[in-house]
Order: sequence, then structure tokens, then C-alpha cells
Amino acid sequence: MAGPEANIEKYLKQRVTDEGGLCMKCTGFKDAPDRIVILAGMTVFVEVKAEGEVPRDSQIRMFNKMVEAGGFVFVIDTKDKVEAYIDFVTQDMDALTEEPSPIIRLNS
Repeated sequence: MAGPEANIEKYLKQRVTDEGGLCMKCTGFKDAPDRIVILAGMTVFVEVKAEGEVPRDSQIRMFNKMVEAGGFVFVIDTKDKVEAYIDFVTQDMDALTEEPSPIIRLNS
């Protein structure tokens, strides 16, 4: 992978590592998200896209299956959204007033 998506994925990996987490490549099944991230006691799947891109319909179907099984899937397409993700998972989870949607597209 090269280009803008690769830059965002590299940035995600570096930021998660900087925060003491793990950011592992997710492979082995069709339409898998790009990364499994373990950070601040939370394990999530992250799909990285170039800015403005969205997951394919087949990916959305897989992500919905993952959510139905109890998982969380984030779609991130900018470095700002990487930072928003880091802020989200490193905050005091008890401070959240609403349960987050399991498929989360972080908006700017």
C-alpha cells in the first residue's frame, strides 16, 4: 500500500504505539478491517481510508456482522480522526454519557 491511505495507517500505528497500545495488521478474511487496535483497555477494529473515501458495501456488511457479534469498528480517513480516536479511547470511559455506535465514523 502506498499513498495517502498508507500515510494515515502509519500515523495511526505510531500514535497508538506512542500511547502504549498495540496496532496489529488484521488479515485472514475477506473484507477485514485494516487494523486491530488494543489501547486503554479497549480492543477495536480500524478501517483506514484515504481522506473522503468510504468502505465498500461488502466491507460495511462485514463490519455490521462484527458489530452484531459485539465488536467495535472505526473508519478513519485523516490524521485528525486518528487524534479523535486516540482522545476517545484514552478518556475516562465512565465519563461517556451515551453509548457509542459500534460502527463509528469519526467526523472532523
